Parts: sequence; C-alpha cells; structure tokens
Amino acid sequence: MIQRYEDWFSAILILACLVYFVVVAFVGSYSRYLADDYCTAGIFLSNGLIGAQKYWYTHWSGRYSFYFAVDVAEFGGVELVPFLPLGTLLVWWLTVGWFIYQAGRLRKWSSPIIRAVAWSGLIIYAALDGTPDIVQSLYWRTGMLTYIAPLIVLTGYFGLLLYQSRRFQSATTWPWMSLSFLLTFVAAGFSETFAVVQILLLCYVFIGCFAMGATTLKKNLLPTIVVGLLGSVVGMIVMFIAPGNQFRQAYFSEPSLILAVPLAVRFTIVYLQQIVLSLPLMITLVISIFWGLRVQPTSNLPPRSQNIIRLSLALLPLMAFFLTLASFLPAAWGMSVSLPTRAIIIPQFILTCFIAVWGYLIGVFLTQSGFIRAQLNSRYFVGVSAVTMVVLIILGPISATSNTLALAPPARSLAEFWDTRHELIQAAKATGTMDLEVPILPYSASLEDIGPDPNHWVNNCVAQYYGIQSIVAR
Repeated sequence: MIQRYEDWFSAILILACLVYFVVVAFVGSYSRYLADDYCTAGIFLSNGLIGAQKYWYTHWSGRYSFYFAVDVAEFGGVELVPFLPLGTLLVWWLTVGWFIYQAGRLRKWSSPIIRAVAWSGLIIYAALDGTPDIVQSLYWRTGMLTYIAPLIVLTGYFGLLLYQSRRFQSATTWPWMSLSFLLTFVAAGFSETFAVVQILLLCYVFIGCFAMGATTLKKNLLPTIVVGLLGSVVGMIVMFIAPGNQFRQAYFSEPSLILAVPLAVRFTIVYLQQIVLSLPLMITLVISIFWGLRVQPTSNLPPRSQNIIRLSLALLPLMAFFLTLASFLPAAWGMSVSLPTRAIIIPQFILTCFIAVWGYLIGVFLTQSGFIRAQLNSRYFVGVSAVTMVVLIILGPISATSNTLALAPPARSLAEFWDTRHELIQAAKATGTMDLEVPILPYSASLEDIGPDPNHWVNNCVAQYYGIQSIVAR
C-alpha cells in the first residue's frame, strides 16, 4: 500500500509539472527575434555557417559552442523560434530524468523510472520558477542557448558517468574518453560563466570519486573525469584567446582579479539571501527529504556509508556556495557587474540540484534512527505526508502555472506587433524602399530593440538581417 501511495504521489507530481511545462511552452510560442537575435541572424545570412563562426570568434566573442548552436538554429529561421522553448523543456526533462534514473538504478530504487521523471520535473520547475527572468533565460533564443543549453549537455555527461559506474564497465576506452572530452568541451564553449562553474564542479567530482569511491570505480571513472576536466580547461582557453574578446571588452571596465573576488562574493551573498529560502527551493528540499526517507526504510547502512553521508551533508552547502561564487566571478572580473538576470538560471539550477541531493541524504540519514524507521509505514506518517505533498504541489507547480499564464497577454501582444512589423518591413523592401521607419515595439522583455538612432547597434543588426540600408523606430 505504501509503495502504491508513493507511485500515485509521483504520478500527481509528474502531472502537475507537465501542466506547468505546457503553459511555459505555450507562452514561449510567442517568442520572436529580439536584440542580439538579429545580429546572429544577419551575420549568418551574410557569411554562412562557417563564415559566421570565424566572424564572431575574431570580432566579438570566443563562445564557439553558442555561435555554432545559434547558427544551426538559424537554418530554421524565425519560424523555429516559437518552438525552441518547448523543445528545450522536453530535452532538459529527458536529460535530467535520465541522469536521476541512472542514480536510482545504481541505488536500487523501487520504481526508478517514475521517481526519476517526477524528481527531474520538480528540479526543472524549481529552477525555472526561482529564476528572476524566465523570459530572457528561456523565451529569448540568445539567452536560452547561452545559459540553458550547457546545463543540458553537462547533465547528459554526468548521466553517462553514472551509467558506466552502474554497469561496472571501463570508461577508459577511446570512444568513451573521446565522448567525455567532446561533451565537456562543447558545454564549456557556451559561456565563460558556465566554463568556470563546470571546471569547479568536475574538480568536486574528481575529489569525491578519488576520496570515497571503490577501487573499481576509481579505475573505471577517474581517467574519464580527468579527460572531461581537460575538455573544460581547453574550452575555456579557446574562449579566452579569441581575438574578438578585445573588441567586446572595450565596452566594459575590467577590474583586477583581486578586486573582482570581493565583488563576486558580495553579489553571491546578495543572491543567496534572496533565493535560499524561496518557495521553489523549500518545496524541492521537503520532497527530496521524503524520497530519502522512503529509499532505505528497513535496514541500517554500513558504517562507511553513514560516514560518507555525514561528510556529504556537511560539505554540500559549502560546495554549493563556491559554485555559486564561481558563477558570479567571470562577470565581476570581465564587466565589474553582477551576473545578468538571464544568466542566474545557471546558479539557480545548480543550487536546486544540490538542495535536492542534500534533502535526499537527510532523508536517508534519518532512516538510520530506529524510531524514525518505525514510523515510516504507519498510517499517521502516510496521512501527514500525503497532505503535505498535496499542499506542496499546489503551492509549487500549480501556483507557478497560474503565475506563468500572466505572462501570456504581453507575450501575445509582442508577437502580434512583431509579426505585423515584420510583414511591413518585407513589403516595403519588396517595393525597393531601403530606408525605413517603423513603429516602436511596445514591449521588448527589457531587451533593446529598434530605436530612433539609425546607427544604434540593434538598428544596424536589423537592417543587415532584412537586407536594407537603414531602419529607425518612432
């Protein structure tokens, strides 16, 4: 009966997250080109796929994976943009779910598939609902490909590591080593922020595997982790030496690293004060504790495993803090500013994952108490936990669904206005008009759009995209 109740709860959580994601994707269907999207599209149309990579690397930024991804997406044109949020959510959910499924099989969970789908949905919900700017993080093509795409790639990489450790097969063959290097190299190339975070995270994984892993696990995985770390470092070097960085950096003040560190610490503390007790993270923590209570209800763990859990519970908050600090450091060093709100999705997702693992380990640790273990199958525990879970689902994904629907009207207005303006520009160009004046976009998600100055960078990018001489908006 207890197992059936847990499966029903997981199914309800999956349904709630699915409804939330459908609404998120629905609002995302109103996405259109904004700001930098015109620039990447214009350069792609002028230079082609390979020429665009060379242009951006030598004239603006070394983010090789981002520019390749955005130019591949450009083959679908603006017609593809409304479907990108839906595709991103599906791939993200599948990737995180596959990673958790590998962990569940490794720990011999009951119903690992349904738990993995539910837990991954919970984590992605908390990351999206807790991020301060879902519009620029997910709905804006440039933001989504810069900051969410590498999270998906790295999650897939860790899923492969768990898959290998579960099957007790060597990951030191050339195909696995090459894949490890490729995945981390690609993930690092989306942004400097993510490259720094990835390197630190892989250092954590290496130290954890070396210090606490069994001999066979070390033999199979450590070389692959080292190769993955090498891919991350090489990727960051490739971005760092890009000739285009000097042009981009000219727009920002660059403090010394000594001054950047305290700046990053201050930004990190402010962010954590705002987010650490937020509702999405608290819901994730409580549900993760519940699942931890249920996975080890009838037996004591070996003393070594209990010591590892105690050490992990003590270290995980500290590790999460330094990962968050690492995400703020590149912006503090390169631009003397805090992390842009659209980039907050990176520390938000990582912090959510750490809180989920921390809560799970708390639950597992509590089962080592005979008193707690005796209560787990009682009707009282089942009743209280059932009520608690339902309340959390209502306060979490269901409430977030309602809040997300509020974004639909302005998003719809933007899409309708954009489509009308798009048709107007194309019609004017067809008549031979090369200098255009169009209406100002009423809502642009806090992103820059066409303005009254024909020499403004957005105006230039829009003109290049449409193949006209100049454009202004009044």
